[in-house]
Amino acid sequence: MIRKTTAVMLIALTGALVGCLGPKGGKMKLPDNAVLLDVRQADEFNAGHIKGAVLVPHDTIAEKVGAVVPDKNTPVYVYCRSGRRSAIAVEAMRKLGYTNLTDLVGMDEAKKRLRK
Repeated sequence: MIRKTTAVMLIALTGALVGCLGPKGGKMKLPDNAVLLDVRQADEFNAGHIKGAVLVPHDTIAEKVGAVVPDKNTPVYVYCRSGRRSAIAVEAMRKLGYTNLTDLVGMDEAKKRLRK
């Protein structure tokens, strides 16, 4: 039963993410008040990141995100290299009470989706 529930939740979350990002190949513009979080490590960020992104490594989210995003209703878009760390960060932020989160998954995918 737990596996079935988990599968249904994953399908729903995937559908929600696709809905947020628009049709495949579509570009989106972040809202003016949005925060773009890069949750990779500092060395990865320093080697290259999406313009305007703020670094908060996924393993420091609980301690540091409040200083970067004090309003828990702010639209926050999160990415990492492949999607694993961004999913962890989004889940941690949900537990902290953040309500407007979008997981952009990996950096390559995020770059394809975001309009400058």
